[in-house]
Amino acid sequence: MPQTTLPDLDALTAALAAVAVLSVEQAALAALSDDRLLDWQAGYAELTRSVQVRSAAVVGEIARRSAPELGHDGLAQRTGHRTPEKFVAATTGVTEAEARTLVSVGAIMVNAAETDAGDPTTERSFKQSRPWLDEVGRAVARDELSVAKAEAIRNGLGDLPAEQRAADSHTAAAGTDHDTAAGAAGAGAGAAAGGGGVTVADLAGAVLRLLAEAPELSADRLYRRARELRDELDAAGILDRERALHQARSIRRYRQPDGMTRYVITADPENAELIDQTIDALTSPKRGGPRFVSPADLARAEAIEADPRSPEQLAFDGFLALLQLGIDADPGQICGSRKPAVRLLVAETELQKPDGRGWIQGQKVPVSMQTITRAMCEAGVVPISFGDDGQALRLGREQRLFNPKQRLVLAARDGGCMWPDCDRPASWCEAHHIDEWDRDHGLTDVENGILLCRHHHLLLHDHGWSITRANGQYWLIPPAAVDPHQKPRPMPSRSQAHADLQRRPA
Repeated sequence: MPQTTLPDLDALTAALAAVAVLSVEQAALAALSDDRLLDWQAGYAELTRSVQVRSAAVVGEIARRSAPELGHDGLAQRTGHRTPEKFVAATTGVTEAEARTLVSVGAIMVNAAETDAGDPTTERSFKQSRPWLDEVGRAVARDELSVAKAEAIRNGLGDLPAEQRAADSHTAAAGTDHDTAAGAAGAGAGAAAGGGGVTVADLAGAVLRLLAEAPELSADRLYRRARELRDELDAAGILDRERALHQARSIRRYRQPDGMTRYVITADPENAELIDQTIDALTSPKRGGPRFVSPADLARAEAIEADPRSPEQLAFDGFLALLQLGIDADPGQICGSRKPAVRLLVAETELQKPDGRGWIQGQKVPVSMQTITRAMCEAGVVPISFGDDGQALRLGREQRLFNPKQRLVLAARDGGCMWPDCDRPASWCEAHHIDEWDRDHGLTDVENGILLCRHHHLLLHDHGWSITRANGQYWLIPPAAVDPHQKPRPMPSRSQAHADLQRRPA
């Protein structure tokens, strides 16, 4: 890549100072006329867009230095983060969704710059990226396209099948020249109409059309327009896109600060229809759905109408009941040998209190003693005894691996991966010997064990991190390459029930 010079960091500091003096006082804003208020909003929107462009450029370079093939030597993993997205989210305070967008658009900018460097022997840093988006990267770098609109174009146009992408890789430079790209796109579109499938040149031409329309469209409308163009170009690829939609199915889990958990289900059209039909069957009487003729169906509809729950609550409870029925019917078929279970943890000291509390393992908000006693009535109690230092179950060196009961204790004590800022639950973790079995002749005792997810377990072993403990507390020691002072980082337990135990009166 050509050698360039960045402005001094003083320029960035000065820009931050200039923004800091702008008023955010509500009284001052309330005194503005409508026109002036909209002028201020337009100005701030432009400032935000411009800052995001520059941030994406920096994040793109961070992502390049964190490429998966670099493994633990990459910038993100070397500093203790699983991916560049995790690194950006943890160090900037943005959401992971915002971080993913910055990384995605930053990668497009990096590859466009590498293409423009003109060295045909240089490999693009992001080999799985889409070369037809080079012109998008250039437009962002020129401050002509927002990060949000660049991501809309990327998502809307989608990708080529892997085998076709490989076959068309020789046309990767099609987007570097407007006239060449437009001509190639015309030829490619004709081939697609004849059943040849969409090509890199087709998509490069579509990018040029979208960039011309982008100033007049919001990011959402630009995404829909990109989908329309893809469908026009690639009628022969309906089956491929159908398969791609099916491959994109997912359920994502987001822990909310208030203790609720939000699940985002992304369903392909066929499965979405099944889900929709199920929701309709569960809630249609409540929403004024069809009336039933048979007495049994009519009685059920009237019961649903009289139910105090909202349609959304009815749908949730119905899906939960279906899930439980499926697990109970054949737990080994879907979930393997380990049947899903909800574990409630409570310190013995809390049991003595009329207003005591407990915790659901893996969750971050307490539950009432009424919930604890109900669970005890239904499922009984498995007592786990901890010493004053919060440790238990010493097995010495006769046993190399932590046994299931010890893993249960570690889960109750640690609550999940103990690496700072890691959100992996206990069920995803491995038990690490703090004093290693071979090197340090460490014991297979709970006090010598700590839960780490596989990523952080490998990072610790492979890159010179270490863990120490003192007075029942655990500390993460970074290697000198990450922190020359090797300042210990606290590793607090994520188990609130264990915290209750540690707070017990002397």
